[in-house]
Amino acid sequence: MTISLDAYTGIQQRADNVQYVDAYEAAQYFTEARDWGYVSKDPANRSINDDRATRIAKGASLRELRLNYLQPYLDKQPGLTNTNWLNEIFRTAPIRSYNLALTRGTSKSSYFVSFNYLDQQGIVIENGLNRYSGTIKIDSKLSDKIDFSVAVNPSFSTQNYFENDANWSNDPVAGVLIMYPFFSPYNADGSLSISKQIIANTPEDGALGENAVALIKKIKNTRNLFRTFGNTYLSYEPVPGLNSKHLSGLI
Repeated sequence: MTISLDAYTGIQQRADNVQYVDAYEAAQYFTEARDWGYVSKDPANRSINDDRATRIAKGASLRELRLNYLQPYLDKQPGLTNTNWLNEIFRTAPIRSYNLALTRGTSKSSYFVSFNYLDQQGIVIENGLNRYSGTIKIDSKLSDKIDFSVAVNPSFSTQNYFENDANWSNDPVAGVLIMYPFFSPYNADGSLSISKQIIANTPEDGALGENAVALIKKIKNTRNLFRTFGNTYLSYEPVPGLNSKHLSGLI
């Protein structure tokens, strides 16, 4: 009998190197964009120095008002919330695989049995795949005229996944595109922060995005799958040079 064990491990990472601006740069960008949108519609009567009440009196839309919470960032106050949302939902993900195989043979028969375990974590948090699979293969010479073979390949997997459908309401990878760095995914006590950006942005019609980390952790999608593949082979040689072969499969 021959016994062999193979194993490998590795890591997976995002292939891109996309980086978002930080909270202080974002605050300047959002403010300048809203100022330009406000002034450009009536440059003769509007100024970037107009306060909120003046802007409203001059007919400004919600998106022509400055976001109400950005002044500390514009003043460059240190220590403010500065979240990198890409780092919050993506990770360096490990992958491990182990394969054990046993082989034995005689002059008339041979046997092969193997077992494989795969643990593949996803690059998005809370996602990954665990799979158990095996192979059983028997080759036998039943007589001088008959050869027989059978192989079975069962597998069972459990996959934790998210709906990657570009819907901001349930796809965290899409949702992270509208998350502002001024908000943290967690409260001070470590619990998930829910709807803080939505509440803060509603008065000026900012991006109404739910916490992308909360979407991943609160929406659970699990898929269990069992599969079996197999085949049999029978060869019969009634007279030398004349073979009859029969194949069948199982899916």
